[in-house]
Amino acid sequence: MHANDSMWKFHRTHHLTKHPNPTLSMYGDETQELFDIAGIPLLAYVTMKYAFGFPMSFYEWWIAQFFVTFTELFGHSGLRVYATTPNPLNPLCIFLRPI
Repeated sequence: MHANDSMWKFHRTHHLTKHPNPTLSMYGDETQELFDIAGIPLLAYVTMKYAFGFPMSFYEWWIAQFFVTFTELFGHSGLRVYATTPNPLNPLCIFLRPI
């Protein structure tokens, strides 16, 4: 939404504050909030099921949404953090998979 001019008009409300904090990560126009709450999760589910052939169970979807929410809250904390996305091939993740 930062790079696309047509999306920026919905997202700019979110940047009206001078000091970002986690409570303002959900601050935006109604259209953006509706898309964030319903559109993105539905798009993620449909993409995983039909484009990649991996239907997500409720719990897999919930973990993905929890990760996105955590990332958004941490990203709006005002701290500069250098991190990477989790790697599913990490040996630690192999032990966390359900049998």
